[in-house]
Amino acid sequence: MAVGTVFLRRQLRLRMPMLPIDLLMQRPVFALSSGTAVCAHAAAIMAMVTLPFYFQYAGGLTAIQVGTLMTPWPVAVVVMAPIAGGWPNRFSAGVLGGLGLLLIGSGAGDRGPGAADRRLAGHRLAAGAVRDRLRLLPVAQQPAIAGQRAGGPGGGGQRDVVDITAGGADDRIGHRDGGDGADPCGAEAIVRATHISIGIAAGSALLAMALSWLRVVRR
Repeated sequence: MAVGTVFLRRQLRLRMPMLPIDLLMQRPVFALSSGTAVCAHAAAIMAMVTLPFYFQYAGGLTAIQVGTLMTPWPVAVVVMAPIAGGWPNRFSAGVLGGLGLLLIGSGAGDRGPGAADRRLAGHRLAAGAVRDRLRLLPVAQQPAIAGQRAGGPGGGGQRDVVDITAGGADDRIGHRDGGDGADPCGAEAIVRATHISIGIAAGSALLAMALSWLRVVRR
């Protein structure tokens, strides 16, 4: 903060500053464009640095698999750069940038803080929906496992198949989310840090999206 303050005060006194603060104040569109660029680059850099750790520790992938998953990013840039370069001449650059940043922010937000809890809640909700559906079915239409669990087609079969469905879903969720409490080499802390970093990247991308669309409004 101190270095930034000194830098800004020095730039205000120069006739030809590196950072044209007067333009930021006098031209709102220029200020919005600069803000969009800063936030978009921050989101891209944070995501590019964090994703390999996320794939390795949260996904359990090898270095080769991580590299394979990261390769489409630069390939897409190389392929789309000459194609999309002329689009701002036909479409609004603010709208185009906002749409792309919306996709980045949405994708990163799905892996940000609380993503695992949201998926867990969704899985439990789905298991509850299946359980409620099974309660409404006649016993004759329920899976054959109900009769095996209850010792026949008699009472208890409906309740048993509900318990098996809900309990099996919970077991799978707990196993996948590390329900045994093991945390080799602090992997859980690293995964949590990657979630936070990706969440910040998602916030930066969404802020850049808002600034990009404000450019259209200001015009």
